[in-house]
Amino acid sequence: CPCARWPRRGLLLSDAAVEFVSSPFREGRLWEQGRAFARLPKWGTLQVDGPDAARFLAALWSQRLDALDAGGSAEALLLDAAGHVDAQAAVVRESDARFLLIVEPGQAERIGAWLTSMRFLMQVDVSDISHDVEVLAVSDPRLPRVADPQVRAWWLDPWPTVADGG
Repeated sequence: CPCARWPRRGLLLSDAAVEFVSSPFREGRLWEQGRAFARLPKWGTLQVDGPDAARFLAALWSQRLDALDAGGSAEALLLDAAGHVDAQAAVVRESDARFLLIVEPGQAERIGAWLTSMRFLMQVDVSDISHDVEVLAVSDPRLPRVADPQVRAWWLDPWPTVADGG
């Protein structure tokens, strides 16, 4: 198991497939109780930096990302000109001027290129850091952080609540 160092049982996503440490029903209950996490090793991660990062992302994505506090997370959609969903991202605001966008496997390069083309006069830098970070999805922010310097982005699944602007 790729997450054997994790002291709790939970739904684990590995490079190969979804693995259940004990039973799917037990793991589902643990997720609902906020006592599980999911590792997302193939998902892409984009870093958006700069003094205009919050305003830039709020103008392009469906969620009010400028309203997130540092450390906050939300889901956002990127819509095309016809209003169809082009991409989905799990967004973590690391600081006032830095966001991480966690996107589905194979999407980081395309979304990063499109965001870079939309910068115009805004002071924003978009970079693909997929190979530099490990992404975990947690069902409760009180889960202990894994003591691993490679773990940087903690995206809280917002499904139990409605975020501002959502």
